[in-house]
Amino acid sequence: MHRCLTIAEILQHIFEHIPVSRNLVNLAAVCHAFSEPALEILWQDVSLWTLVVYTVPTSVLDVSEITNALDNGSTTVKRVARMVCPPRPEEMDRFIYYASFIRSLHVSGNYWKGKYKHPMVLDSSIFDALVFLQRPQLTLPNLRSLSISSLPAWMCGRLDIFLVPSIRKLVYGSITSNDQTCIPFMAQMRRSCAQVEILQLKNLSDSQEVLKGVHKFIGSFSNIRQLDYLHTWPDGAILHLLAQMPALEDLKYYMMGHGSATQAFGPRLPHAFRCFPSLKTLRVQSNKLSHIELLLTMVQSAPLEQLILTRCSPHAEAQWSNEHRVFRTLTVLRLTSRWSDISVTFLARMSLPCLEELHINSTDSLGDSISTVSATCSLSSLRCLHIHRACTPTGLTIPIDSVIRPLLAFYRIEHLRLSSRHTFEISDKTLEEFASSWPHLKHIYLGSDADKNASSVTLKGIASLAFHCTGLEHIALPVVNITRAPTIEGLGCQNTHRNSNVKEIDFGPTAVPAECIEEVASVLSQIFPTLRKFRTKASTFALNLQPSDPPSLI
Repeated sequence: MHRCLTIAEILQHIFEHIPVSRNLVNLAAVCHAFSEPALEILWQDVSLWTLVVYTVPTSVLDVSEITNALDNGSTTVKRVARMVCPPRPEEMDRFIYYASFIRSLHVSGNYWKGKYKHPMVLDSSIFDALVFLQRPQLTLPNLRSLSISSLPAWMCGRLDIFLVPSIRKLVYGSITSNDQTCIPFMAQMRRSCAQVEILQLKNLSDSQEVLKGVHKFIGSFSNIRQLDYLHTWPDGAILHLLAQMPALEDLKYYMMGHGSATQAFGPRLPHAFRCFPSLKTLRVQSNKLSHIELLLTMVQSAPLEQLILTRCSPHAEAQWSNEHRVFRTLTVLRLTSRWSDISVTFLARMSLPCLEELHINSTDSLGDSISTVSATCSLSSLRCLHIHRACTPTGLTIPIDSVIRPLLAFYRIEHLRLSSRHTFEISDKTLEEFASSWPHLKHIYLGSDADKNASSVTLKGIASLAFHCTGLEHIALPVVNITRAPTIEGLGCQNTHRNSNVKEIDFGPTAVPAECIEEVASVLSQIFPTLRKFRTKASTFALNLQPSDPPSLI
């Protein structure tokens, strides 16, 4: 059978075969042939709770709810699974069989499943049985990913059965401030899972002993390609450790604390050392600008392609250094700072000769952001620009005609998204400049949260833009309020070529009278044959392929 078939397709093939063949033996053989691939799909990603509760026979397993009274008079409920007696080997055969299909296993102190609001817990008797059961058959041959979280101390010493050499992804979260078992447990994982390539680690401890243990733990995996590391205490030494990892390609680095001192463990790197020799993607989220800057200085020589920076606290330092940084291979940059005007300052101190995609989310003014983009980015490489101004609405109007003018020189623009809580003022003349400057335009969005509509753009201007930019697929522009239904002749479209790429149109704050909706939809469907959806101030409408069908409200 083909491995790409879905379970629905598998069942359809089986049910279609039933009326055709009266040979029940052959039908049983077909079902058996499909069963193993189906089980591989169903059991590839499960929790230990699911594995135990659904495979261990009820003759030896008890699942019950326990209610505990609290001092304040309230109660807590948890669901507990426990062995009522030691299982015989044959009673665990079903457990062993289904465990062989698992590729990703989640082990935790508490489980939450579906709509069940109370925690579910595996009693220590479960682990006693699994440790006693350990034998050559129980090797989890297909296990590639292991996720471990919220473990009680007694559980850490009983996880050997799941720490298998085949694991390539290891998720360990989190190390709490009073965790006394994490260091020996990390040593245990190092010995058993030496070939890990993807590591996720959350360290909430400020203990120097734990920090040293974490350094040793991360540094022991020479094959790590992807690392997701969160910690709460400034630790400059970890950056120098990561810089020496030869295979690291993707780094997510989150530093959430506000500590003032930077811990320093281990040797500093030589000045001429090339840091992060394989790093292509870097995501940094931190409260401390100095910590972000240290990391950015170290990755300048890396073959970096994607850089995502998030400053997540309004109380951190507000000034970047004056150092100018060059990122010669960077193609994607995302900057987010919701509480201070530092994104544009940071961007102004960068050289980005190959940047293709830029996202800015900050309180910087839209005009300042666009001016900095035009001075920093390459005219021949930038294809996608998203700028969102996270400001408080004040009733101001932004004249897009003049603000956006510096961007017209970027002739490769394909995606443009500008959003603000202020009102946009835009005209058909600006759309004409868009059409002549950006022939490759595919997506344009100028959005505002303001209720006021200051646009003088007409449907004729929208149609003209779409005819000149033949690749345009999504149009989101405020237009002047529509008071009566347009006509093909009135839009000047009776003898023009239709744009068959436009799929969605969004009129933003524009009001459309209810009695005109069907006629507007009909005209839009004729101009844009593949249009599926258009939005107005009040509603979203889905269009059908048949011109005679009325638009349906979503």
